[in-house]
Amino acid sequence: MFAECHNLRKVPMVSGPCTPRPRSGHRMCADDNCIYIFGGFNPAFKTFNELWRFNTTTEKWSLLPDDDGLAPKSCASSSMVMLGSNLFVFGGTGYPFAKTNSNELFMYSLKMKRWFNLTDTSSLANRQDFAKHPKDFIKTKQCGCQKFYDRQPVPKYGQGMATAHQKIYIHSGTQGEEFTKELHSFSLKTFRWTEYEFCFEHTRNAPQPRYRHELASIDNRLYVLGGALLNETFNFDQLTSFNLQTRKWEQEACQSNKGSSPTTPGESRQLPVGRKAHTCVSYKNKIYMCGGYNAVEGMLDDFWSFNVNTKEWKQHKNRTFPYPVQFHSSAVTSYGCMYIHGGLTTKGNRVSDLHQLWLQVPTLTRMAWMKVVQQLRDNNQLTKETLIKLKIPRHFIGFIDDKIDVIAA
Repeated sequence: MFAECHNLRKVPMVSGPCTPRPRSGHRMCADDNCIYIFGGFNPAFKTFNELWRFNTTTEKWSLLPDDDGLAPKSCASSSMVMLGSNLFVFGGTGYPFAKTNSNELFMYSLKMKRWFNLTDTSSLANRQDFAKHPKDFIKTKQCGCQKFYDRQPVPKYGQGMATAHQKIYIHSGTQGEEFTKELHSFSLKTFRWTEYEFCFEHTRNAPQPRYRHELASIDNRLYVLGGALLNETFNFDQLTSFNLQTRKWEQEACQSNKGSSPTTPGESRQLPVGRKAHTCVSYKNKIYMCGGYNAVEGMLDDFWSFNVNTKEWKQHKNRTFPYPVQFHSSAVTSYGCMYIHGGLTTKGNRVSDLHQLWLQVPTLTRMAWMKVVQQLRDNNQLTKETLIKLKIPRHFIGFIDDKIDVIAA
């Protein structure tokens, strides 16, 4: 069974109104049992400001409610993260692209099944106090680095987004033809924005502005992976990270677990080529990357992992994606199962395929649960009553619940 788990698996899909339409430029998160996708673009339908949930146990999709009509409207190449039972969506653009960019931050409560706009949580009183007490809004280090409070990002899309220490971090992005170098955080304790500006010395290692890169949070660092300008994609021979303890940008040379990057044509690749519109997830001490677009090689189907401890890239040829793809999205569950959804293919088609890949060997308990679920699902007996009769542990039984119960505010 481990061999089956370790391979890339296409999850069977049932077409119809209860499944998301093909799309690209959407975002994805995951918890213990469900994955969530928001937004995206398809030229036949334009943008989708809808939130879908996929139960990884029952393998069924559900469209989550938006009874108040508050879902973000600029929902192509926005960014999304998850903390607890809340999803956070920032920025994005509408169609035509770059005409209606957003700098709003939204939260979707999975308990209340409602959207909340957090953009105006820094009160007007704070902004009015700035004129009277500007020192309370600007903190300057001895070196010259500064933090500006209550200064939110500019409207943009294609930014990187990650979480650490009850803060949401947002890096770079584009307004269409201009690319920002901004680094912001939003505190979920104070509900205040902070923008970071760096002195000359600490700007040297800062990454260039970019869009459609990935931002990964591991061990008090934010790793910036790939991305592009109008005519340049960023490679992976060096990796830039933001140290959350020292508040400094750092650059480290990367290597391949097979040695240095090849220079002779025909040699097997040792480091990934630069790319944008790829997808990354972080799990334990590794970052996993799939697909994307390179200006020379076009769309990519390769799969890589990066060990943050050894600074080594490794290509997993046995996990090559079934087809080249870009503007897809991915997430990893708490128990190490990665899901990849949608994207744009070389034929110019948007797809709604969902693929599954284990990043580690599942526990024996998880394997046994998966086997029971598969057997019962194949026989149309996957019900709470059956699981109770089989004396399945109670916390597993809740995984098959696809109902959408709304808790009143």
